[in-house]
Amino acid sequence: MIIDVCGAGLRILDDFIYYASTYPNRLADAMWWCEDSFVNDIRELKKAYDGAVPGQACRRCPCCGE
Repeated sequence: MIIDVCGAGLRILDDFIYYASTYPNRLADAMWWCEDSFVNDIRELKKAYDGAVPGQACRRCPCCGE
């Protein structure tokens, strides 16, 4: 599957990955998701993001240390 996201949409995705990685319990609660599966899904989303946007790993992310 290819999803073309750029500009403001890419910034929103980057911010979502950052906040979801930093505060998984808050976002999981707000979205009514099980925190464990939410954390796993965020890791997978981050992997896909990093693979699709070379050299633009998410900012200040505790899961990758950047």
